[in-house]
Amino acid sequence: MKIKTRCQQEDILQYLRTHESLSQIEAYKLFPAPITRLAVSICALRKKGYNIETISIEGKNCYGNYKCAKYVLHE
Repeated sequence: MKIKTRCQQEDILQYLRTHESLSQIEAYKLFPAPITRLAVSICALRKKGYNIETISIEGKNCYGNYKCAKYVLHE
């Protein structure tokens, strides 16, 4: 699903409102202008008053253990 770009924060909000969560890799792949620093936009949205939860994900791949975050909007 490609998202029409207006501004990154608006696109992130639109996506979070219509989907369960958003991770960095999804933000990089889904948006026409790949978002490489999702955490910065999430921080800015929180400062604007949006309640966005960070969920830590742990896993294992061929390089070993890893951690990443996904973000969930609570309205």
